[in-house]
Amino acid sequence: MISEHSILEPAAFRAVCSFAVEHAILPDDVIRVTGGLPPHEPFLIKPSQLSGSFVNGKRYLSVLAALYLGNKKRFDAVAPKIEGTVRRYFGRTAEEVESTGNSNVSAPIPESPWFASVNNSNTTRSRIVFDLMLAMEFSYDYAKMVSGLCLRREARLPLKYSSTLARLGNG
Repeated sequence: MISEHSILEPAAFRAVCSFAVEHAILPDDVIRVTGGLPPHEPFLIKPSQLSGSFVNGKRYLSVLAALYLGNKKRFDAVAPKIEGTVRRYFGRTAEEVESTGNSNVSAPIPESPWFASVNNSNTTRSRIVFDLMLAMEFSYDYAKMVSGLCLRREARLPLKYSSTLARLGNG
């Protein structure tokens, strides 16, 4: 992990972190990709892939679509395993989702054969995306960063980076 103890100057570290937030990529992967190496993550999700309102679940569905399009085979394998105590969060038909839980409502995930439960709080949607990403073999930090995009427009850095930035100050 890059940190204040790395070979990066503080200004360069700040710039990398700023780029990371803007592009929803971990700072370590900014360095890797810039150097011509593949990211540590199975694939990266571009903020330009995400759209829609937080209120009606469109943003959540766009995150799910990006995950599906990034690795259809892996999504197909793990999505059915992500479920609540009663509710199924994903199904191949609306009925598969809506027949579980009390008043479970589904919507199609764009550009996929999947339906997702959408009448959950934004916090629950974020947790569903987080669990799905971990099952798809993304890192904890990247899953946290991307799942947070179900709650807010801008990505947030994991604590290890944000705390380093705070220690460096604005200098």
